[in-house]
Amino acid sequence: LGANCSKLEHRPQHHQQQQQGHQKSTASTRRPPTPTSPSPWRDVEVVTLEERFLANSVNGDGTPEMPGVNGISAKMAIWLYRKYGSLDGIHKAAKEGELQKETHIGIQRNKMFADDNTIK
Repeated sequence: LGANCSKLEHRPQHHQQQQQGHQKSTASTRRPPTPTSPSPWRDVEVVTLEERFLANSVNGDGTPEMPGVNGISAKMAIWLYRKYGSLDGIHKAAKEGELQKETHIGIQRNKMFADDNTIK
């Protein structure tokens, strides 16, 4: 009975070690936390008729004729429009790689703005 007790005592420790090893191995595959800084366009409001048109164009209406733009919010589009002055200005900044340097824009959205078909 004494030998069996010592085996039982070691089993939970071995199980705990396995769990700890599993936690260590999965910790490296976890995604990094999302940034806590809010996007610069978070508080943007539509002010002009041009901005309203831009917001409606980016959002789309769900029909094939006006599908909207995936990955670009109306607020982001308005913020960029104000910063670069026009859609052509946004397109030029994207083609020159300046847009991807903006906070929260990144390479994928830069490619979208640089694409001639997105800006049409």
